[in-house]
Amino acid sequence: MGAGKTGLYFLNNKIGNAGLHYLVKNKIRVPEDVSVIAFDETDAYNLFPTEITYIRQPLEEMARQAVKLLDEQTKKFSEKGETVVCEAELIIKKSVK
Repeated sequence: MGAGKTGLYFLNNKIGNAGLHYLVKNKIRVPEDVSVIAFDETDAYNLFPTEITYIRQPLEEMARQAVKLLDEQTKKFSEKGETVVCEAELIIKKSVK
């Protein structure tokens, strides 16, 4: 890790798995050498010796909103989209200082 770098944020599970593999292979300690946060959780993170902090997506709420919007569009015969914001949750584990 370069000087001044204190943390890594993995945007998806594939990058997270590859990044954690790199850290183990290069004997970079989490969180002693670098903090780690991942977007979304995966069972693969359970294989890593340190519990990984992650951002939990509200999947049920996202699915509910998607069905609701799709239903409204089909009833109105509309192709117009709508932006819906669902609040995510930061689950703090042992991978951050």
